[in-house]
Amino acid sequence: MCHVGRERHDGSLPNPLRPCRLLLGWVLEQDGVVIRTAVDKTSGHHALDEAALEVARMIEFTPALNRDKRVPVWISLPITFTTR
Repeated sequence: MCHVGRERHDGSLPNPLRPCRLLLGWVLEQDGVVIRTAVDKTSGHHALDEAALEVARMIEFTPALNRDKRVPVWISLPITFTTR
């Protein structure tokens, strides 16, 4: 058994010896506030995707600038889960 987020999972998680990757996306308003998060490319494991989204909703951003003007943006970042 292992824990991902607050949930408890049996052997349905991926092989712990292989990294598991997904791509997360955020839509930010002009002031840097997150208005949307999404999994752009799934890890193939619902529990890991949900854990990544839970953390993604907690991240705070500074406003994006284009020539000193605040602008709304879409950000995509890869997330890799590994074991220690």
